[in-house]
Amino acid sequence: MNQQVLRSGLRGGAEFLLVLFFVVVGYAAWRKGLFPASANGYLGGYLQAALAAAAGALLVNLVAARSGRPGGAALVLGFLAVLGVAYYCGLSALAAAALLLAVSWGVGSLFHTGSGSDPWLTSLVGLAVVAAVVGWLLPFQVHDGRIHLAAAVLLVAWRREAILEQARAVAAGFGQLRRKHPWWSSLLAGVAGFASIALWLPSLNYDDNAAHLGMVGQLLEGGYYRLDVSSQVWAVAPWANNVLHSLAALLAGQESRASMGLLWLLLGISGAYRLALALDGRREVALAAAAVFASHPLTVYFGSTMQVDGCVAAVVLHLAALLAGRCDLSRGALAIGALFGLLAGLKASNVVYALPALAWIGWQALRHRQWWGLARLVVAASVVGGSSYFYALLVTGNPVFPLFNSIFQSPYMPPVDFLDTRWRAGIDASLLWDLTFHSPRFGEHAPGAAGLAFLVLLPGCIYAMSCSRAACAVGLWALASGLLLFAQLQYLRYVFPALALLGTVGVVGAAGCLRRAGFAAGIPLLAAANLALAPTTIWIFKENPWQALLLEGRGARTQLVAEMIPQRALIERYLARDPDTCVLNSDTSAPFVAGGKGRAHSMAWYDQRLKLAKEWADEDPSGERWREVLRATGTSGIVVPAEASPGQRAAMQALGYVPVDRERGVELWSLPGNRQGECRLGAVRDQARRILQRNNR
Repeated sequence: MNQQVLRSGLRGGAEFLLVLFFVVVGYAAWRKGLFPASANGYLGGYLQAALAAAAGALLVNLVAARSGRPGGAALVLGFLAVLGVAYYCGLSALAAAALLLAVSWGVGSLFHTGSGSDPWLTSLVGLAVVAAVVGWLLPFQVHDGRIHLAAAVLLVAWRREAILEQARAVAAGFGQLRRKHPWWSSLLAGVAGFASIALWLPSLNYDDNAAHLGMVGQLLEGGYYRLDVSSQVWAVAPWANNVLHSLAALLAGQESRASMGLLWLLLGISGAYRLALALDGRREVALAAAAVFASHPLTVYFGSTMQVDGCVAAVVLHLAALLAGRCDLSRGALAIGALFGLLAGLKASNVVYALPALAWIGWQALRHRQWWGLARLVVAASVVGGSSYFYALLVTGNPVFPLFNSIFQSPYMPPVDFLDTRWRAGIDASLLWDLTFHSPRFGEHAPGAAGLAFLVLLPGCIYAMSCSRAACAVGLWALASGLLLFAQLQYLRYVFPALALLGTVGVVGAAGCLRRAGFAAGIPLLAAANLALAPTTIWIFKENPWQALLLEGRGARTQLVAEMIPQRALIERYLARDPDTCVLNSDTSAPFVAGGKGRAHSMAWYDQRLKLAKEWADEDPSGERWREVLRATGTSGIVVPAEASPGQRAAMQALGYVPVDRERGVELWSLPGNRQGECRLGAVRDQARRILQRNNR
């Protein structure tokens, strides 16, 4: 009796705190101007279109309910989301995503993932294995789009029965959710569709254009990856996500970020759904948790970039859902090992998320004497996640290059530990509040980038952890991992996987202590507030790129690239005219050479030798040192910022370079056609040919 009274009191207290937090956080967000400041990123048509779609969804659901066919709105909203991706990104991107999904099902179905296996978990395991196979083959010249397409088609034909079984399971599950929970499924479809608008954009993100697209371009251009750590310090960093994006590009025949972006969005949503279902058991609660995840400002942001933290969140959510049940290493060791391997292959710091889960699995193996299963798990994880670490060790002598180079002392970097000191402000008691209301302290964001979900749902998270061992384990895992990562570097997107876990636990707790009407009203409001804050995550969203897309169609994508990253536009136009030459980007504030397909080189810190060469040359106003640098590199084209040094301009004029193109104040200078330079950078930096392709030297 006392325990029942205690539980009732705990539930009542949690309900009061949830309502209080919702009101206080919402009021604070409004008073501090988070929503008006964010709204500019949606003005110009998209917000009105979204509101019209929401109103239409309500109408469709009402009509469908009266006709005895509930759930029509979810189907319509899902179709509109897919249609938007198909129009703005192209049918080739959608076809590549569908083919990759089928391949992942075909491969993943070869591994046992537990009783009642979910198709999205099967897909994740399949993607992990595919990324591993392609990752080990990266330096070898076998990556022709026709070869990969033929291999994919053959695999689909071989595994067609298993693939159709997974597809039917997805269709049946979605149909059941639409019929039994039309309002919650419509909310999820609408929120996911809103989040998918980031996929419409071309690749405008800084890191994509400075680093991630390098692998994509090299595989499209030459059929292999150069392992070129001289020109790109991150060239051999964990690359599973870049590998999958490159494979999508090979299948589509062109850069196709939206293909894998769409799959990662679906995998993250399904991960939140599965985790909530494992913790609570009610499908409407799982749908609510999936909608909250999809609404997170950073979820939308990750659709616009190849950065890995959104992918990590998807893997961690599925892994948590898998481990929340009984972990059967006797049959599922390879699949679980593949997930751990994918974590390692995405990012080295994911060891923080992997170790607690591995410790728990090791303890379970000790209890049930499943040593053989544990050994298979470790081997599978090593094979799936080990390719980048092996090649990093082979090329640089440092398996985690450029990290911890004070220990490994690779000659390609100074013997110091790589650390971005901008995000070392420290942690204090106001951290949870500051993540949302002072987001600029933790990344290149505006206030509000962390969203409102974690703050609002904090009482629900505590309540769930107090009522369920599984929820407590997941919550402690997320808190410990997030705090350990944040203690090293206070950067918001690095802890997004932890926020995704805690947000899902918070929704489960809110469902357990709130009245049904309060839960049904609060979750959609929270999701709407989160979506409204998406433009705070990156300056690109604040510029409202969707206005141009809506008014001018998909042709506006090219113009967006020219407006926001003119250096890339200049390089691509130059290489389109003369694909056999190479370009030197001397604009160190915008080192956007990844789209140059290995023929563009930056003088920013990503290229340590060219960075030192530029610093050395800039010290000489006469231009003599610059003339020496330009002769040594043999570059025909040079991207020149407005603030170029007098020595650089003097050297270019003395050697006969002339301006041939200009975009947003940035110029591209080139030698006349009959005096093209002899590019000397690419060959000497091709580590794949030097080390592994000895017969092709």
